[in-house]
Amino acid sequence: MDDNNRTSEFAWDNTNLANTFSKNRSQDPVPLPVDTNRINTGAYLASTRITELTNQHEKATLIFKLLRLYLTTPKFNKIKEQSRQGYLNAIHYFVTWLNTKDNVSNTVVKDFETEQVNHKKIKPESTGATEILFCIKHALVKSSLAGSDLKFISTVINKSKLIPNSNVSTKQATLTGYFLEHSWIESEIGNKQFLKLASPKRLIESFRIVVSESLFYLKKFGELIKQSSDFNNLVLNNSDDIYTQRNELADLISKRVVLDDLKRPADIFSNILLIDGTRTKFEAQILNNLSKGKPAPVKSIIKTQVFINNNFGEVISELEQLLMAFLCASYCVQPEDIFKLRKKHFAVARNTRNEPRNISITYFKGRSGGNHDTPVLSMRHSAGRAIYQYLDSIPENQEHLFSQKLDRVKFSTYSIHSVKNDNSISSFLVRLWRSNHFKSQVMPVLNTEGKSTLFLDCISAISSPKAFPFSAWKRNNMGLYEDYINSSVFTQPVYLFWLAHIKNSAVHANSDKYRDGDIKNFNSHTSLTEKTNYLGSDNPEFVNQAGRVSRAVLQDIESSVYQPNLDKLQSKIHDKNIRSHLVKITENDDLSVKAIAHEDNTYVSSEFDFDDIRIIESKETVVQMLHYIAQADKYSEQLKKMNPNFFYFTVLVNVEWHKYVLSELFSPKSDAFIQGKSTYENIKKHLPDLFTNELYGGIG
Repeated sequence: MDDNNRTSEFAWDNTNLANTFSKNRSQDPVPLPVDTNRINTGAYLASTRITELTNQHEKATLIFKLLRLYLTTPKFNKIKEQSRQGYLNAIHYFVTWLNTKDNVSNTVVKDFETEQVNHKKIKPESTGATEILFCIKHALVKSSLAGSDLKFISTVINKSKLIPNSNVSTKQATLTGYFLEHSWIESEIGNKQFLKLASPKRLIESFRIVVSESLFYLKKFGELIKQSSDFNNLVLNNSDDIYTQRNELADLISKRVVLDDLKRPADIFSNILLIDGTRTKFEAQILNNLSKGKPAPVKSIIKTQVFINNNFGEVISELEQLLMAFLCASYCVQPEDIFKLRKKHFAVARNTRNEPRNISITYFKGRSGGNHDTPVLSMRHSAGRAIYQYLDSIPENQEHLFSQKLDRVKFSTYSIHSVKNDNSISSFLVRLWRSNHFKSQVMPVLNTEGKSTLFLDCISAISSPKAFPFSAWKRNNMGLYEDYINSSVFTQPVYLFWLAHIKNSAVHANSDKYRDGDIKNFNSHTSLTEKTNYLGSDNPEFVNQAGRVSRAVLQDIESSVYQPNLDKLQSKIHDKNIRSHLVKITENDDLSVKAIAHEDNTYVSSEFDFDDIRIIESKETVVQMLHYIAQADKYSEQLKKMNPNFFYFTVLVNVEWHKYVLSELFSPKSDAFIQGKSTYENIKKHLPDLFTNELYGGIG
């Protein structure tokens, strides 16, 4: 194909795969082999087998050339010989079938699989369609295709939704998996929060509150808009005069945005106006200008907005509809049924004063052909109030909850590696969830309901400006998304999480809760479906809960019958060591009382985690620990005989812990350590013996 015409032909846009094979390649593409219409598909068989393409259709020839091209790539040569022959066999059967077809459409691979399964009764994994699709995908990366040929092949790939291999378990889409795919976020949120991702319950409960509070936040902004005469006079998204529109919005921001003492938006109106009206890249400059009374630079204003241009009060914005869909999915409503919901599917229970108290969803589930109920939601919780507020916002003449079926959106956030910084629904949501003012609104709710900040922490980390988006990676690399994940560090998803991620995580959070015969089953599927599709390795909640009784029994047997093993003791010692922190005593007139536990010299403070061990830095602590170590050494042999469990699981652990505290946490030059050691030497002969009860009474 003529390279001079490539630019115009490449104007066609495919949002899924075509961009992967753009003209921005780091090396010259490999031309398609055109010298022959034959392939030796018996190279690793006992006898040679030549497969010839006799179909003269131009699309058949194009596919055949791509198959030939893949056989010349280094990727094919790295495959084991036995596996190579598997690919050659698939090509042989596919080309033989292709020769019988008069018309070659963009569903050719899927048609091949369907015919093999239905007519020849071959298992889906044995048809060879998967291998053919794999060859085409990887050959396309190396090819010089453009224009209509590129469009055709990309459509072939997109429309080839093959039957899953029954022998290979498919990985479910979950919120947990969505974040864990980018494991580098552990360094951003900390190991403790990262490990909490193993609990779908914590993640989905955190997610529900964040989404609910987002709906309240946006609703409040809409109410403020109605009261703003300045804003009502502003005509947004006027394509005829973009420059005037940007200037007007810049003036409005300069007049109406209020900052706090830390140069951050001080109210909802200011926060939303900056999020939806300005570019993230210029955020620091804008806030600095506004704090000095200077106007926001016009270049920082975004041309199009996703929320503040909404006709508030008359229609519900697409952004709010998306959040409502997220909320429904978090209560296990099937993704394909969410956009069919109507007001009649929601039942609201009211008290004698006609105030709403509870709300539930009863909808028709298309896959099972029956009605399903969600749990009853109380108005005391933010999710129940958010759903009711949304229903109350729907115009009276409108029955449907959603004006249209929404599509999954690209994950678009500001990155120092990305040239573009266009506004989008995902970038708006991410900036909202990262903003300090929004967090100040949602944190009290999370604390009141006893939920984690896990979702907020994860979404903030994964949208870090230092992340390296797939689009930026493609500018200098060839390959698929899998190659990007394997070769890059600060990776990001291409798309924002979607309804299936949320719904599956919600099901996992309710794992194994219901059985056949239960009156209510809120999981929207039978117990058999849950057993076969949801209770597996993809469900961390099930893995965490499975076998709890067995583990407890085995642990008791190990502790009571068998001698303890060294690894277990070291684990207990290490756990106690890392939870220990030294606390200095301050000399002041503070009369507040701190409860001190006599055994560990610890006190509990609301500033710290409940399982942290706080040790008072005093000479009394040093004396107590030195005496404990000396007594343990003195009576060790007797304790082993009389009370081995107490010796191994308590004394030994405490001795190692005391030694760690004295040698690692206390400074040998500190007054507390020096005075404590001196005091112990002077009084150790007068200190009472320890372990008397344990030695003679057998009590530990």
